Parts: sequence; C-alpha cells; structure tokens
Amino acid sequence: MGGYLCARAWQSSSLRGVVCRPGVADTVSSEGTVDRDSGPSNTADAKKLTARSAARAFDVLEYFIRTGRPARTSEISASLGIPNSSVDELLRTMAIKGYLAFNKDSRRYSPSYRLMALMRGLESRFFGDGRLRKMLHRLRVETGGTVIMTAQNDCWLESIAQIQGPWRTPPTSQTDKTWPIVNFGEHGWQPATNFAGALLSLHSNSEIIDLAVHTQAMGLAPKGNFVMQGLIEDVRRIRSRGYAITRRDDVMPVSSVACPMRIPGTDVAVAVGILSNDLLGDDASARKIAMTTRHVIYDHCRRWKDAA
Repeated sequence: MGGYLCARAWQSSSLRGVVCRPGVADTVSSEGTVDRDSGPSNTADAKKLTARSAARAFDVLEYFIRTGRPARTSEISASLGIPNSSVDELLRTMAIKGYLAFNKDSRRYSPSYRLMALMRGLESRFFGDGRLRKMLHRLRVETGGTVIMTAQNDCWLESIAQIQGPWRTPPTSQTDKTWPIVNFGEHGWQPATNFAGALLSLHSNSEIIDLAVHTQAMGLAPKGNFVMQGLIEDVRRIRSRGYAITRRDDVMPVSSVACPMRIPGTDVAVAVGILSNDLLGDDASARKIAMTTRHVIYDHCRRWKDAA
C-alpha cells in the first residue's frame, strides 16, 4: 500500500497526540511539530468552532482540487491561512472518516477514493445520476460557448459549475465573485447580474420583495422604504422573455445569456448560461444562443421526468 495508513487506524494511533488541558490543547502534528491552540471557552464558542471546522473541511477538498497533488499539513496550513494545529486536527478527522489517506513515509495527505462514492451517491439521489452534467456538456457542444451554472444561497448568487469553452475565466474575473442576488444602486433596486435575474424569474413578486428586505437586514443594501417596482418590472421582462442577457463592460469581462431552470424532483433552482464575446455579438446571435439553451434545458428536464 506504499505506506498509506487505513483511515481508521488513526483511531488507535499514538500519533493522534492530543493532550487536553483546561482551555488549551497541545497538539503533536503528523509532521512532529508541536502547536498550541486555544480551545472553546463555552458552548457558544464550541458551536462556532464546529461550524468553522465544517467549512474548513470543504476548503481542504478545494485545495486538493486546485493543486492536484498530495500535501503536508504545513503546506495546506500556509495556503489556507489556518493555524497548523487546526489543520492537523482537521486532516486527522477526515482521515478517520475515510475521506483522506495519509502516507506515513512522505507525511502527505491525499483524497481517498471514498469521496467519489459519496459524490456519486449525492449526484444520483439529487442530480439525476449524471443527467445534469451531461446537459452542461451538451450545451457546451451545441452553443460553442463557456457554460456556467449558478445557484441562490440565501441572498447570495454563487457559481457552482463551469464547462470551459473558448472564453476562459481570467484570474481576477468578476464571474468568480459571490454577488448579492439583488442590489440597490443609482437606478434603484435591480438584479445584481443577468444570472440573478434569471433565478429571480422563478420567484413570485412577494418573494422577490422579501429577498430585497432580507438583503437590507443583512446590511448589503441601505435600509429604507425604497420603491421596488423597478426590480419587479425587470424580473417580469426576464420572466416573459425566458432569459436574461448582459453585455461586456468595465465590470463584466464577457457577454452572457442566462436561463432559469428547476432541477426535476427537487426544490433547487439554478440559472444556466453561456459566456462568449464572439457568439453574443448582436441581438439576433444572443437570441439564437438563448433559444438553444432553453431547448436543451427543456429537453433534459422532460427526459429526466420521464425516467423518474
């Protein structure tokens, strides 16, 4: 096995090395270093630390996706800006659960194949057993553009999938940014992006207003009794047309068209769109790409429902 420890061997391994003291933990890391990390002082702090650890576990997985190679605790700690002791404990826990493998010779961690079974199980149960992935690839082939899928997370808009086409996301591109789904600017309330507008078109008017009020409560927009009729009208036009379009400008580095979609069998709504400067040069071209995107979405949803 090339020195790889079975993940559950950590449960009885002396390398766990955590000695608890009131409010303090001295941790001997898998690399032999000693770190001191403050422990939770009360129940509220413990809950915060638990939530933070859950978020950091996903940060670790994304780190492996970015780098594509095994890594030591210190490398992950430096890259993520997390204390070495915290990363070491997190990596040990993930190894115990079987989601990471540890090589005792190189002192490096790498993802376990068990992650694939987990992801495929989730995809099968919630995302049509690969149908969503196939739909995105079909859009890439039929439109020739870069395919993006976004979703709403509370009052935020997040990019959740991308199939690269001729246009590639620059390192500083705004398309990687997390946006408030609605914002308030010099022209009043508006969808933050065309992808946001496509998602909002699946909401009722009252839900859109509630979302804007929630955005205010979160401190993402100024508070006050601002008229939201402009926002409602913007979304109505998108809903009527069936897609939303944005042209390249100083903020957005690429033109795009976005269409709404409800994933069959779930309450998940997404916006699926095409990014390109060459394919969306004029209104006729943009309309053609939008109609192609809508057709592919409709066709896959129909087949998805028929197979259920």
